[in-house]
Amino acid sequence: RLPGDEVRYPVWQFTDNAVIPGLKDVLTDLSTYDEWTRANFMLTPNPLLDGFSPLDMLRRGNIKKVREVARLYGEQGGR
Repeated sequence: RLPGDEVRYPVWQFTDNAVIPGLKDVLTDLSTYDEWTRANFMLTPNPLLDGFSPLDMLRRGNIKKVREVARLYGEQGGR
C-alpha cells in the first residue's frame, strides 16, 4: 500500500498475466506478517528449500513444500 489508498503489486507475483499458482495460499499462511516481511520471505533463498527462494519453488510447482516452510516461518529452526 502507498499513501492515499494506492495499491501496487510487484511484478514477480505474476506469470503469463496470472498470479503464480499457490501464491495466494502461501501469503495466507504468512498473514500475521506485514507486506514487506511476506515479500522478503518470498524472494530470499531458504535453506529449507535447498537454497531456492519460495518464489523459485512456486514457479517450479512445488506449492506444498513452500506452504510447509511458510508455516514454519519465524519459529525457532524455521526460516
